[in-house]
Amino acid sequence: MDTWIPYSSSIDRSSLVFVGTDYDGSPMYVGRAHHSGDLIPGKLLSSTHRCHVPYDGHEFSLEISEVLFNNNNNYAWVASSNGNIPPNAVPGGQTSSGEILYVGRATHNGLVTPGKIHPSHRCLYLPFGWKEHSYSNYEVLVKQSHNCVPPPIAVCPPIHPPFFPPKNPPCNCHNRPHHGNPLCHCRPVSPSPIAVCPPPIQLPVCPPFRPNHHHGHHGHKHRKC
Repeated sequence: MDTWIPYSSSIDRSSLVFVGTDYDGSPMYVGRAHHSGDLIPGKLLSSTHRCHVPYDGHEFSLEISEVLFNNNNNYAWVASSNGNIPPNAVPGGQTSSGEILYVGRATHNGLVTPGKIHPSHRCLYLPFGWKEHSYSNYEVLVKQSHNCVPPPIAVCPPIHPPFFPPKNPPCNCHNRPHHGNPLCHCRPVSPSPIAVCPPPIQLPVCPPFRPNHHHGHHGHKHRKC
């Protein structure tokens, strides 16, 4: 069972499902909010504490929202397309008519952005630039399986300037020849420490979903995006 919790600015963001970063570098998380009778998955911006959802060609910014709680990091992303939904996909909401909307993401203008997968429309919609954008190729959020590939570990930039060793490093002299001239055996000078930041938890990416007659979006009238 997926856990959605009311969002507040004081929430522990390390327990949320991280999706990507906005233009200003602030994290985006999986969120959802009510609008015009629909419960719509979208992007929760940590910079504004608001959930942005796509609806009817527009992007709407909503203050009252929920965020998806990351239970033991057991989520992953699976590539899919054309409204096809893989097994264990995470439902993020539903339309006023009762159709399930799933959590997905796609890259728009260079930014990985979450949105809603609308199976009967055969695409994902995401909010960006106060408009609703559609993608027939996307990734679906699923419960993690054994064949998912862990993401690379992110390393933040150094917090210190680059290290340049001095021309004449200090010496620790362990012996002197009989003529009195020192022979120095110098300890290496350690570079400034490199900071490794605690990045938001990146989810694994699984093999692409290949639909068959048992999966997909049967029973819906298809609307082309």
